[in-house]
Amino acid sequence: MYAYKGLAGLFMTFAVAAADVYIPDGASLCVGQGEGSCQFGVYSYLNSKEYCSATGKRQAIIFDHACNQIGHSDDNFALGASIDSQLPYTVDVIHVTGAQDSGCNEEYTITYSDGEYGYGEPSGGVWGQCTSNDSDYPECNYYRVAFACPGF
Repeated sequence: MYAYKGLAGLFMTFAVAAADVYIPDGASLCVGQGEGSCQFGVYSYLNSKEYCSATGKRQAIIFDHACNQIGHSDDNFALGASIDSQLPYTVDVIHVTGAQDSGCNEEYTITYSDGEYGYGEPSGGVWGQCTSNDSDYPECNYYRVAFACPGF
């Protein structure tokens, strides 16, 4: 379930979310939307597509309607993570799916406020491939999905 952070938590999030997170080349994590529509974007580095579970790095980034970074996960977040941002509630990862026959692309279901978005929902999401800058993890995939965030 999402968590309301209150004024103190929101102030701390503004301080934490100030620095932009690196985004790999070709990772289309955000496409500008109208006001009130944010995006959840993830990139994953893998050391091989032979073993999809061998994810080397995974990072989630929250964007506002103009594709400004307003929050991000810890490195290598997992199912059940609550991601802080400048939004008044956390973005919670409630489902992760992926398979070798899909090119190891992972798809996510998230909750924000009172809605579910992503895999298995009408919003669906978009995934593709990107370019890794880490020789230990040469494969790179990304995923993004828009979600309602009134006021942002």
